[in-house]
Amino acid sequence: MKLDVVITFYKNNSLLEQTLQSLCNQTWQEFNIYLVCDGGCDILDLKHAYANMKILKCDLHVGPYRLVNVVSQYFQSEYFAIQDADDISLNNRFAVSMHECHQNNLDLFGCAIQNFDDTNESNNSVLKPVSNLQINAYPLGKQSLLLPHPGIIFKKSFFEQLNGYTDVFCAADTEISSRFFWAGANIGSTDEVLVHRRMHANQLTRSDRTGRNSALRKNIISTFQNVMQTYPQYKNNIQYLKQFGDMEKNRHEIKLYEYTNRTF
Repeated sequence: MKLDVVITFYKNNSLLEQTLQSLCNQTWQEFNIYLVCDGGCDILDLKHAYANMKILKCDLHVGPYRLVNVVSQYFQSEYFAIQDADDISLNNRFAVSMHECHQNNLDLFGCAIQNFDDTNESNNSVLKPVSNLQINAYPLGKQSLLLPHPGIIFKKSFFEQLNGYTDVFCAADTEISSRFFWAGANIGSTDEVLVHRRMHANQLTRSDRTGRNSALRKNIISTFQNVMQTYPQYKNNIQYLKQFGDMEKNRHEIKLYEYTNRTF
C-alpha cells in the first residue's frame, strides 16, 4: 500500500530541505517522492539524498497544476498527495490520510491546515475542510472551498477520469474540488491539522503576479465562476465534467526531463 507524493518548486527553493525532512519524519513510510523543478533551476543543492525520490525538471515555468497533470503519468500508486515545497507535513499526515482513504475507499481526502509565518507569530489561523457529515449537502458556490489544497490526497484513477486540473497557472484548487464533488466522488475529511502552511510573500496566493489581488488570478477566478455554475446541471456526468480538465493536453505539450545537475 504505497503513496506517490508530488512536490513542485520554482528556482532554488531555500525551504525545500525542511519540507523533505518533514516527509522523512512520517510515521508511515510507504511512499515515493516526485520532485519537479518548474523551470529556472540551474543547480539543485540538497544536503541529503532522499530515498525513493525521482527528480524531474521542466524547462518552462508553467505552474504547479500543469506540472502535476504531467508528472501524474509516472505515478505507481493508487493515491497521490500534494505537498507544497514550502509547507511542513506533520509526522502522522500520511498515516492518517491513507487509513481514511483505504478504510472508506475515498476518491478525495483533505485535512485541516494551520498557517504559520516566520515573521508574524499571530498569523497561525487554522483552515478546516467541510466535515464528512456536511459534504453531500454542501452548497458549493462560486468561490466555495471544499478542502484546503495543501493537505489533499487524490485517488489517481478518479483524477485521470476527470482529466486532472484545468490548464491555468494558479487558482485551480477550488475548481477541481468542485468538479470532484459534482462528479460524484467519494470525499472524506478530518478536522485534525496534518499540514502546516508557511505564509510568505512569494506564495502563489500572495505574490504580485498571482496573488489574490492580481489581475491574472481575478481573471481566472471570474472564468471559473461562470464555468462552475454549470456543474450542478451535469451532476455525476463525468464525460461532461472531464472537458474542464487538461491533463491530456498538458501531457502532450509539456515535457519533463530527468534532473541531473544536482549536488548532495
